[in-house]
Amino acid sequence: MSDYILIPNVNSDVTLGRYVAVTGQFHGDPRFPEAAWPYLDFAKIGAEYYAEHGGAYTHAGYVLRKQDDELVREKASQIQLDLSSSQTQASVCLPATKEELERVKRILGIDCFAEAAITKVSFAAPYMDEHIPTTGVCVEDANELAWAIEAMQREDGELLKYLSVLSVEQPGTMQEALRCAMNLDDYERITEDTYEYGQIVLRRIGADDELIDTIDGYMDFEKLGEDAMAEDGVRRTEFGLIRRCSSPFSEETQALGMGGLS
Repeated sequence: MSDYILIPNVNSDVTLGRYVAVTGQFHGDPRFPEAAWPYLDFAKIGAEYYAEHGGAYTHAGYVLRKQDDELVREKASQIQLDLSSSQTQASVCLPATKEELERVKRILGIDCFAEAAITKVSFAAPYMDEHIPTTGVCVEDANELAWAIEAMQREDGELLKYLSVLSVEQPGTMQEALRCAMNLDDYERITEDTYEYGQIVLRRIGADDELIDTIDGYMDFEKLGEDAMAEDGVRRTEFGLIRRCSSPFSEETQALGMGGLS
């Protein structure tokens, strides 16, 4: 799967042509000047691109091998926004630099993104669309979130931790989801079972490995771990166990945690 890339919502020659033109603007491609956008034949652009690079249209978007397209490989996105202004439509792949966002504004003929409507929000990572609200989205928040998600993917387990946090916190807006991402260090992903967690609790209060080995067989580590998880506010999600370090999750979140730890 890592050899392929999916461009969400691109499933026809027209949408592929529009994507190629927008991405070309990002990389300074002289073939698609902004002034010519109202006159471009996006269907022809998309058809020619498809013929040269292969791939396949699917219900989720356009799939192709990374090695078949350097431009797409360089511009892999975490979030894609479809934008509409009074003049035209465009898509923006996030995260994007300030310069790239300014180019999109010029394509749309706007001075600020508040003048354009966001008609669709797509996430590249699985499950994000189920846990991140897509109403009341602004481009700036979406871009900051995309940068955060990209950083998570470089650290083992961070994306799963974020999804666990989202499933318990249940943010009501993308801004709240962004706040969770910015505060991700305040959460701990628990990879141990109750037995190992019981031993961790003992280490927290100063027990060393020698002491733990000595009392092994005489102490119910599993029961201690189960009780400690409940006290620490650990919640079980479909992405694993999670706890909030600064303050335990409230009792109200228990129902959100797939029935707690039992």
